[in-house]
Amino acid sequence: MSLVGMRHALSSPQTQVAAGLAIAVPSVPIIALLKMASYLDRPPERERDLSDLAHVVNEYPPADDDRLFESGIAERGLTLETAMPFVLGRELAALTDAAEAAVVRRFLQRVRSSDLGRFVANGPWSTFEPEQAESRLDALELGFGSVGEPRR
Repeated sequence: MSLVGMRHALSSPQTQVAAGLAIAVPSVPIIALLKMASYLDRPPERERDLSDLAHVVNEYPPADDDRLFESGIAERGLTLETAMPFVLGRELAALTDAAEAAVVRRFLQRVRSSDLGRFVANGPWSTFEPEQAESRLDALELGFGSVGEPRR
């Protein structure tokens, strides 16, 4: 099993859940990175990770999140549905090192080349065409490659 990305989970901020009890709660982008690494380890056995990632790509961040309306989103021609994975990609790029970034790229390549049908079937998109899932993956990749660009 790959441990790529575990450093983030182990260093996540502590959340107080009860008096004297705090636990580390990784962010959604960190969970997505861990699920990508897990899926790539054994794709046929990690259907649940693929399903979870399809939901994250479709539902994170929430539709009322201010980051979805920052300058540069509309100028790129992104809709709300594609702005969400764009923001996720940007967050992944900001937290990944070279080995972790390679996992994100390999995941995107794997889903596009051989697992798109499974990605769609396992996602929240009962009536989706593969092109709609591909547009979200494209936006995720665009956001992942946009770090370092000014947000204006």
